[in-house]
Amino acid sequence: MLSVYNFGKDGEDYYQAATVKASYWHFFELLQCFRSSITNTTRPVSNIKINMHRFRCFLLVFVFIYAQFSQADWINLTGAEISPNIAEIYVLDDQVKLVLEIYVGNLDAFDELIPDDWLKDSGIDRLPVEERLRQFAAEKFQFVTGTGKKLPAKLMLAEPRLRIDRKSRFAGKINPYTQQRIPEAPEDKRVLYVEISYPFTSKPETLTIIPPLDKEGGALISLGFIAYHKSVPIIDFRYLGGSAKLNLDWQDPPDNENL
Repeated sequence: MLSVYNFGKDGEDYYQAATVKASYWHFFELLQCFRSSITNTTRPVSNIKINMHRFRCFLLVFVFIYAQFSQADWINLTGAEISPNIAEIYVLDDQVKLVLEIYVGNLDAFDELIPDDWLKDSGIDRLPVEERLRQFAAEKFQFVTGTGKKLPAKLMLAEPRLRIDRKSRFAGKINPYTQQRIPEAPEDKRVLYVEISYPFTSKPETLTIIPPLDKEGGALISLGFIAYHKSVPIIDFRYLGGSAKLNLDWQDPPDNENL
């Protein structure tokens, strides 16, 4: 199993909607039976009134009983899936794969990843990309094992792209939980798309994700993220507002019912 903690203040913005699962076929069978009894014209009017009263009582009992079996579904209203910056985290057998979509307006927060040919001033003295990645993994976007080891980073791909259109039905609407407007995706769709590998030789029991932080320890930028254990999603999109701890059980495959 893999459990996640400490998603930041925005991670609490969820709205619970209940859906009732009932046996409608059984209900309509009973309904038909009652209809037959109350529309029987051969019976006295007083009997029909009694049957109508019983029918109303039946409906009340039916609704009460089936309401006990209602199940709650969590609807994510944070808008994290359309955050300006997106991180997809894949915990694999031999590495953590980090996929970033960095909003063009937040490139300065990820300056270590900006390709040299993107810079207008070619005379800027920059560290080699390997050294920049070492700093990035040690100070900027960190994955720390339970033993305290910070995983190293290897840049696999960095290129300009347009952000994936992750449409949200709730963007721009009022969150009924917080009474605040749910943010919309940036109008400028340009992003720096990056794939980074954080390899490990032994499977860690825990991983702590530490995103870019400001001096107060809060998130430096708005960052929506989703996590996978291999190919199985562990959570839906949420904001990464601080460090998040993953507890890994490599013998037991992820089970979304236990998150």
